[in-house]
Amino acid sequence: MPSNDTCYCKRGSIGFPVIFSAESEIAVATSIIALTFEKMRTPNLRKFLNVYSLGIVASIALYIACLFLPAFRPMTNGSPGQVYTGLLALALGPLGFIALNFSWLANVCLWFGWSKIIRQRQEAAIAWCLGALVFALSFLLYPKIPVGSSGAFAFEVMIGYDVWIASIAFALISSMVIPRATTRMQDAEVSSQG
Repeated sequence: MPSNDTCYCKRGSIGFPVIFSAESEIAVATSIIALTFEKMRTPNLRKFLNVYSLGIVASIALYIACLFLPAFRPMTNGSPGQVYTGLLALALGPLGFIALNFSWLANVCLWFGWSKIIRQRQEAAIAWCLGALVFALSFLLYPKIPVGSSGAFAFEVMIGYDVWIASIAFALISSMVIPRATTRMQDAEVSSQG
């Protein structure tokens, strides 16, 4: 037998008792979910859920994930050294400029690329994201990386680096499909109005 709880709902200045049961709570929750899915069919949500917006969300999510994953590990004296997470690599990356390693600039290019994607400026978005990809891949061209005051050592890339590259790739793909997505949205709006 379901348990009933009485609560008082107030409409205006009149309060009236309403009896809730587990079944009625489930019915209310089901109605809310159904209304939510009904709202998801609106054109406004379709405008938001398009290829380039999903791509940028995936890119940002991958970027955040790569910050907490192991990015690389220097090989100090022939044995594996300390593992550097993406966050540590992001914080210490500008030190690579001393050794003429400019791969950290991929982060800056990616951030600008995201802003251009959000503003739907395709040419600038492609240029920034392509620059980010080039800078990020240039990390593999360096045989050694500086590790604090210990000197420069050979290194091994780890999963965080791969996720970082995937983040940049998603941003680049998103920047390339901006016109198609916006054109399809505009065509859908015109056809729905006419």
